[in-house]
Amino acid sequence: MVQLDKHQDYYYQSLYGSTAYTSELLLDEDQPHIFHSSFKVENFRFTDRLDLYSIAEHQGKILFVDVGKKELCGTVALDGVVEHAQSTWENAEVFLTHLHDDHDGNLSYVIDKGVKTVWLGPVPEYDPGLGITFMMRTGDLKYETNLEEVKQAIDRHMKKRQDRYAYGPAIKHIRPGRVLSVGGYLFEAISTPGHAYEHMSLLERDKGILFAGDHILDAAPGIMQYDENSNMLLKFLNSLRFIRSLNLNTVYLSHHEPLRGQNEVYNFITKQLRSYVKPVETISQLLHETGETDVYSMAVKFYEHNHQRLFRDLNGLMRQRKISIMYGYLDYLVAAKNLHRSIAPDGRFLYSW
Repeated sequence: MVQLDKHQDYYYQSLYGSTAYTSELLLDEDQPHIFHSSFKVENFRFTDRLDLYSIAEHQGKILFVDVGKKELCGTVALDGVVEHAQSTWENAEVFLTHLHDDHDGNLSYVIDKGVKTVWLGPVPEYDPGLGITFMMRTGDLKYETNLEEVKQAIDRHMKKRQDRYAYGPAIKHIRPGRVLSVGGYLFEAISTPGHAYEHMSLLERDKGILFAGDHILDAAPGIMQYDENSNMLLKFLNSLRFIRSLNLNTVYLSHHEPLRGQNEVYNFITKQLRSYVKPVETISQLLHETGETDVYSMAVKFYEHNHQRLFRDLNGLMRQRKISIMYGYLDYLVAAKNLHRSIAPDGRFLYSW
């Protein structure tokens, strides 16, 4: 199992060192056999709530959709659904939308309890050199004054791909189109990359239900990209448009109240799509003013333009996030044939009109 020295880990301390949570909703049966638990989270940088879902048959099969993280929600919702269903941990499976701590943090706990199957989308092989390549391509190596701090944040993020092996044979890779049957529902795994490379969602076509994980969010726009030529933002926006076309009745989100009714679902996704228009326009404007530039320089310019604060005052974790998001925006503009990308002698990607 994954072991983490919390007192020495920069990533852990910066995110979870002072978090607290309160149970707002516990095992509410939102639809037949679909249980919803919600937690108010304090002192967590990226959200103020976490929502967990499970589908459970009485004395039968259980499917957890993500499992949360102890520091953000404890394990009460996980233990509670097994007890409420009068079932056993051996009857439970996990569908993991993606490898972020607030979604997979309790995997060791449920596997130790008896879960034998954890479904996970296709994850790229862990490459220890990928972090250095990212830092070269974006300009980190050229400009960053605290490389070690940024490298720790990048490595911790990228090693999530390696961590999946620590869970042993319980991890099963699920392909798009695979159907999981539980509680009278037929949930189809669909690929929804963007928020994470491996992000997957569960779709019940006949009943118009989607478990969307973090693919649909009420949050500031921004898609992190680490893999060269992965076009994360383009894939993300295309996937959102596809989901919007499904005329869904209910969408369950990991950090928001469920969306109900076709109009609410359509309008919410449309709002999310539109939130990317302004950043793209601003970046395009800044590029016209700057001329040829690299990812790091544009991340600094974009952040300071929007926030009127110095980029260097952000901690390493936030600097690398801003850089990875800018990487996604610039490659999106290249894919849309609005920008040209070349390579500098030192390996940086350079972007120009």
